Amino acid sequence: MMKLVRIHVLIPVCVGARNLSLAAKFAAAIHSIRMETATWRSCQAAMSRIIQVLTDYGVESQFTSIPPYDVGAIFPHWMGKQAEPEAQDDSVLECMPRDFDSTISMGSTIPTPGIEHIANNALTQIGQKLQHFRSWLKKAQSCARYFGSRYYKSLVLSQLEKIAGSE
Repeated sequence: MMKLVRIHVLIPVCVGARNLSLAAKFAAAIHSIRMETATWRSCQAAMSRIIQVLTDYGVESQFTSIPPYDVGAIFPHWMGKQAEPEAQDDSVLECMPRDFDSTISMGSTIPTPGIEHIANNALTQIGQKLQHFRSWLKKAQSCARYFGSRYYKSLVLSQLEKIAGSE
């Protein structure tokens, strides 16, 4: 079963600090996918095959609720007559009709929370309720940096080598 699962990390894109809306993040996701495909038609095909998106349950978890959207409205500068690539070796296109209707959707995608985000959000939300949490967290992070440093690791290893029978 694991041989059938494919994880793909998209090309990083940036959104402005005051531009973190669902529309901005959806446009950024489309832009990232389009950068990896030859045409809008292959971008549409790739997006139709996305099964799952890992999110932190922020605004991007609502990608699946966006109805099919006309990419010409999002990227008018990027539209226009597109020639099909010479080599039709893009396996994603096999399931798509030859014509492109210029709509893109993630309607069949399942938003899934990332465990690191859930743990971080839970720690932050619970920690804000505790009186001394921020002070403890700062000290714990300092200790983690120290114990994880190269100096500390080499010190521990040198001490372990001195112990008889630790070879």
